[in-house]
Amino acid sequence: MSAAFSIDNVHVVTRADSALRQSMSIISRIKYSDLIDVLKLQVLMDSFSEALGIANAVLDVDGTVIVHAGWQDVCVGFHRVNAETCRRCVESDTSLAESMMRGAPYAIYQCHNGLVDAAAPIIVADKHVANIFTGQLLTEPPDIEVFRRQARQYGFDEESYLDAISRVPIVPKERLESITRLYAQLAAMLADNGLDRIKELVAREQLEKEVRERKIAESSALDFATRLQVMTRRHAGAHESERRRLARDIHDRVSSNLTAIGLGLGLIESQLPGDAAASIRDRLSITREVLKDTMQTAREISHDLHPAVLEYGGVYPALEDYARKYSGQTGIVVEMTGKDLGIRLSPDAEIALYRIAQEALTNCAKHADARTVTIEFNGDAEHALFVISDDGIGFDSTWLSNGWDTPGLGLLSMRERAEAIGGTLTLDSAPGLGTRIMVEI
Repeated sequence: MSAAFSIDNVHVVTRADSALRQSMSIISRIKYSDLIDVLKLQVLMDSFSEALGIANAVLDVDGTVIVHAGWQDVCVGFHRVNAETCRRCVESDTSLAESMMRGAPYAIYQCHNGLVDAAAPIIVADKHVANIFTGQLLTEPPDIEVFRRQARQYGFDEESYLDAISRVPIVPKERLESITRLYAQLAAMLADNGLDRIKELVAREQLEKEVRERKIAESSALDFATRLQVMTRRHAGAHESERRRLARDIHDRVSSNLTAIGLGLGLIESQLPGDAAASIRDRLSITREVLKDTMQTAREISHDLHPAVLEYGGVYPALEDYARKYSGQTGIVVEMTGKDLGIRLSPDAEIALYRIAQEALTNCAKHADARTVTIEFNGDAEHALFVISDDGIGFDSTWLSNGWDTPGLGLLSMRERAEAIGGTLTLDSAPGLGTRIMVEI
């Protein structure tokens, strides 16, 4: 290895470290409201409040209210209106917030106005980003005489005030803690998804920036082809690594969290009193159906990002699975052929061939007007021949020899993937004669 290449490797590592530091710096400054869709969170919290009959609110660590739902009339129409009782409300909020800042996993506080509030922290990537508040409720039946004296003391209309008190929900302390923690887990899960999207965006922007800078800096170098191959391999590797990580996170974290939420909803439903309103049970049922659909979507996204069969079965079984779904979606018949279908290539080679086949099949569905696609796979661990051909309308491939890349076909991307694993890609096509892509490793 030449000294120049070694220095360049050090330069690449330095830039990668710089990109990582920049990514972490950006993430450390993100607020909870940056990680979630506030409108969707509001709709979700409204639904939970309606189903459970309990008020809730999400506040940033700086005290900014992000969403709130179901606030009780006695608080909005009485306690928050009078200066003295409002001071007591603020005192409750402050006490709970201070407990969260001290690292408490859960806190409950009985306001001097007679109601009970609770809070739990929302933790994302080991960082305390927000708090979930529930409450404006009672944990036992109210002492009417106490509230009657309170109405007289602060000049509230006694009849209206006691009517508002009678509508305050009564929730046992242990159930209040379960509900508050469930809210916090749900809010953290939504933020985790947003954080993953931001990390992916930062990483992609850094990679794209590096690709642009490298192409400009090395465009006149004699070893441009070698350097481009190395860069492409790194880019493809980083991209696949990120897809694999996201697929694993969705499977291990998101799916398990969704399962936990489903169990929590089931527990809440089982604890509802027998005379609970039908609308509450209907709302819980609808919420569980939405959760079930979300779990199925998460599984499909995880599989699309990185099919597990590619790792334990190899490229041929993975493509068989993909071909079945492709045929079902497009109506195009996919035929799989080959002599030794059980051979295994290197992980990089199998991923590259899988992505090339995906790109080719996508092109076929968009442009070829084909009825049948044939995927042929032959060879051994040292030498493999991978051919994808269709009976579509084809195109004039002489354009490619003139340095033209047919718009939308992604041929450059497929060729770079093949070269990154030490292979070559050739394409043959003619109007009316279909298209044939061959990758030789």
